[in-house]
Amino acid sequence: MKIVTLSVLGEDIPMGIGRQLLSEHNNRQALAPVEWTTVALTTGESDLPFVQRIPPLFRYKHLRFLYGWMVARRLSRSHDFVLIRYMILDPFGWLFAPFVKNWLPVHHTNEISVILSSAPGFGGRWRATLETLLARMSLRWARGIIGVTPEIAAVVQARTGARVPTGAYLNGIDMTDAALVADHRDPHDVAVAFVCDIFHPWHGLHKLFAAVRRDYAKARAAGLRIHLIGALLPEQQAELDASEELAAIFIPHGRLQRRDYEPLFAASDLAIGSFASLEFTGLREATTLKVREMLAAGLPFYAGHIDAALPADFPYFRIAAQPDIAELIDVARELKKVSRAEVRQAATPYIRKDAMMMKVAKWLESLDAAAPR
Repeated sequence: MKIVTLSVLGEDIPMGIGRQLLSEHNNRQALAPVEWTTVALTTGESDLPFVQRIPPLFRYKHLRFLYGWMVARRLSRSHDFVLIRYMILDPFGWLFAPFVKNWLPVHHTNEISVILSSAPGFGGRWRATLETLLARMSLRWARGIIGVTPEIAAVVQARTGARVPTGAYLNGIDMTDAALVADHRDPHDVAVAFVCDIFHPWHGLHKLFAAVRRDYAKARAAGLRIHLIGALLPEQQAELDASEELAAIFIPHGRLQRRDYEPLFAASDLAIGSFASLEFTGLREATTLKVREMLAAGLPFYAGHIDAALPADFPYFRIAAQPDIAELIDVARELKKVSRAEVRQAATPYIRKDAMMMKVAKWLESLDAAAPR
């Protein structure tokens, strides 16, 4: 069986997407005899081995989507399945989808929520309506719908009415590129790491600020320090600067390279996940890269969402409806006695990239077997 993933991107490849695609490319041989190929089309330049630059004629705005479908049609002639990273507000899918054999969209979010949150008001509602219409016209020709969580695939199927099977391509991490960090935890004080590229509202930093204000005395008594690794929004920075209580607990570091934040990981008892994804995206599940990176590093998690790849009783991923400082401190102290290696070993079967790819390959094989002859 031959599988190809196709991503149509702009000038720059976002860091998270680039890491996922590179991990996919590097783990392709682990799936033998399945042949898995990664292709990314960009309007800019890249030294990644799977990236192809879009010709000048097609680099203008949505014309790159047109070129993507042209490439998809060519790839469909030599591959059994073409997995296309879903393109929001794609004006060409309805036209090309009927002519691409065995293609499946891969959805990474609830597109309607993204549109409405980025463009509120009439403009956002109009774009959301258009997106739904375009998706209905193109997805009716898909062989199936894939989400990075089962929930996302189900949401897309429900809003488009596509009568096709749904599956999941959960995010994974290349374990050979994810080192275990040292253990420099303080035996008494509690240290926590909260990592984002940008602290968007759906990460719920505002809820964590409020939780600290409610239980400031407990936070101070526990010696709680929360390291913020990533770019704060201006209003978040202003709130932090204006509050002595918050400034005593939160330490902003800005964006850091791994070599710079590894010492912070080594000193941390716990990592924090998003706490407002339901309100802003309408989703309860996620499979974020930061969760995988930190579990691989040996840090347990405290978050407000379900991780679709982990069992419900996984001991090193604790879920809370809302951040509670007393609970966070108790969890951190409870897990101080657990070694970094134990956390990594327990998480590995659920977060390794090759295992996630193999699950997709087996699901696609089942679709192939069920197809009428």
